Amino acid sequence: MRKPRFTLPNSMYQDDLFQKKHLDEMGVAVWLFAWLHAHQSQIPLTDREINKNLGWPLHKIKRYRQRLEKAGYIKTMRVGNDGLVYEMVRP
Repeated sequence: MRKPRFTLPNSMYQDDLFQKKHLDEMGVAVWLFAWLHAHQSQIPLTDREINKNLGWPLHKIKRYRQRLEKAGYIKTMRVGNDGLVYEMVRP
């Protein structure tokens, strides 16, 4: 049996994250949002670190991040050359 890469906090279910309106706005990026929510910290993350954890190509991580930012689900603050601090805004 494979071990899951991460688990979703119960608060995400209570916040109705998986309602149709959110899924329509986020699409597949919902999984990046869920991963970021589970790994919240003030420590900057790089796309490469997310890639190592999720195994997604860098261009998809960037695209999903941009979609989440555009829809107002996250805000990012650049730190250093590659790092981003993520702030969860919605839902």
